[in-house]
Amino acid sequence: MIKVQNNINQTLFQIIDKKIKNSQGQVLAHLDGNNIINSMGQIIMTIDGNKGLSINNDTPLVSHSDGQIINTNGQIIGKLIGQGSTEEYTLGACAFILYA
Repeated sequence: MIKVQNNINQTLFQIIDKKIKNSQGQVLAHLDGNNIINSMGQIIMTIDGNKGLSINNDTPLVSHSDGQIINTNGQIIGKLIGQGSTEEYTLGACAFILYA
């Protein structure tokens, strides 16, 4: 499990079994291959390594490094805490951009 937190240590989401869950345990989206799929079945983002990409033009929107969520300006906007794969860490960074 990975906790997705903001810069004031509030847990916003959890990544469990390649699913984005809110604080009530509802699944907001899940990872299917390299695609992030929302609860309506739509692809809303893709991942490539440690980057979350726009579905429109593959432009990086967010990334992570050393447990930190980084926006396109290089600013640290949140953190990822816990054990998981690179895919799950990237899913957590994308969750921050998509739902926070």
